[in-house]
Amino acid sequence: MFARRSGNLRNRPHPQLRYGTGPLPQMLTDERGTAAIEFAVILPVFTAGLVAIFVFGWAINGVMAVRHALDETSRELLLSPTLTQSEMQKKIDADVAYVGDSNVTVALTYDAPSGDFTIAHATASYPFTVSVPFLNDLSFEYKSSIAVPLKTD
Repeated sequence: MFARRSGNLRNRPHPQLRYGTGPLPQMLTDERGTAAIEFAVILPVFTAGLVAIFVFGWAINGVMAVRHALDETSRELLLSPTLTQSEMQKKIDADVAYVGDSNVTVALTYDAPSGDFTIAHATASYPFTVSVPFLNDLSFEYKSSIAVPLKTD
């Protein structure tokens, strides 16, 4: 059914005998140093991948920090309806200070009162840039908004 291959490798001629002798045929058949060359080719790609994982993880950490800080200040707004936009900005900046360059912008708007309640909309905007070696910089902007019901007197 199938042709049987001969497993005897001794019948094959030595590579130097196939290509001849001399410095060029020896360089063509010499395999010393191939691991070093493969490592030199793969190392930049592997390093860029590791850096990309770290940078994207740090960016996601920043996004989650902004979202958590907005949640916390919205709860404070619920407990203290007189909280101003600048006070919210200071609280959020303090909460996300560990992220580094935290240029978070906070906006606080109010809907018209409806019955005994008015709705406050707290919005946080967080622009950030992801820099990975060998790739172009990627710019993103994360926006999050929370609606807070406030009891009117």
